[in-house]
Amino acid sequence: MNTLEFTLTLFKKASEALGMKFVKTSASGLEIYANKNKPPFLALIGLNENLSRSVTNKLNTYDLAFVLVLEMDVDPSNDKLNEVHGEASDLVGRFVNMVEKNHFADTDSVLLQDMYRLGSFSGIGKTFTMSLTLADSTSYCQDDCNVTTVNIDCDGR
Repeated sequence: MNTLEFTLTLFKKASEALGMKFVKTSASGLEIYANKNKPPFLALIGLNENLSRSVTNKLNTYDLAFVLVLEMDVDPSNDKLNEVHGEASDLVGRFVNMVEKNHFADTDSVLLQDMYRLGSFSGIGKTFTMSLTLADSTSYCQDDCNVTTVNIDCDGR
């Protein structure tokens, strides 16, 4: 399992432990997914990967964008919006806590924003971003053991 597969599995298990479905999709694919699935669900709609390599550390840092949908009400009252946004904040906190329980994962910079009518999509919940850093212990094992490029002199030998 590579680091990305591990990360997606971690998000899926954390979501399921909290009673939510998890999907990795695009921002435009979110509306299609939402029309076929009932809330609650967590959608990963953005993923940027930064690979940091040094002699001692091989780290993968992901900048992630999520949408947490708890309701699909088209015309909710203000009280309903406030209630759902409060529940969503709590659920995001619990999700981040579940992810951080994994000893390989380190989260940082979790930013939340209330969500209602994201584009043409009428979901209620939270959008949030966070950074996740994991050590990459599998992707480069075959390269780490190969020493052919360690000592090259000025003559190319």
